Amino acid sequence: MSGLERTYEVTLNDPGMVWDEDRELHDLNLVSTSSLLDLIHSLSYKLVPTSPDETSVVVSSNARYISPVRIGQQVRVRLFVANHTDKNILIKAEIVDEDGEKTFEAEIVRRIVSKAWIRRLAVEKTAKV
Repeated sequence: MSGLERTYEVTLNDPGMVWDEDRELHDLNLVSTSSLLDLIHSLSYKLVPTSPDETSVVVSSNARYISPVRIGQQVRVRLFVANHTDKNILIKAEIVDEDGEKTFEAEIVRRIVSKAWIRRLAVEKTAKV
């Protein structure tokens, strides 16, 4: 699996991605850091092959916001498997804007787990409430 790589062209046109922590700067229509990381998480799920009774979950993330991206811009998202063990996959990612400038980078670890384990854990956690 090491060396597996995918590149996606994505237009960031979801108004829900707007950085709105500072109302004064909201009208700049900048994409939030959390939205960019969410995009990486989502696309990395597609990158990791699993069997029908397994899935992969994010167990850690490390992100670096480099420069702003506006809502409506098209970006290129490159993801590649940098390392993997039996169940953990280290994925490195970068987002490049329309001008070819790197705007965001991240490293995440996805873990392959059984769907039955997740169901069992969910039932145990909700039973305690």
